[in-house]
Amino acid sequence: YLTIPIWGVYGAALGTIFAEFSVTIIQYYYMAKDIELNGLFKGVLKYLLFALISTIPCYFIFITLGTHIYTTLLQVFVAIIIYMFLLIVTKDELLMIFTKKGAK
Repeated sequence: YLTIPIWGVYGAALGTIFAEFSVTIIQYYYMAKDIELNGLFKGVLKYLLFALISTIPCYFIFITLGTHIYTTLLQVFVAIIIYMFLLIVTKDELLMIFTKKGAK
């Protein structure tokens, strides 16, 4: 609420990000007492990197084509293709498990 009068919609976004980050830190603190979380972050880092890589072309699509429903659909399609490509190329364990279960 404090950043909205100053930055408007960007302040609302910033406030939301800060609030969610704060909640995540608090949850991590209490979960760390009961659950071993160090191994969890090793796996998450790869997926976070893949998500970042798949987002970069979407940004350039937005810059080139602007805001439109077709642009959004194209961005979603491109992001899915790139993300899946990265999972396949790295022979992701979870993807292999799901594809084996789906083949049965």
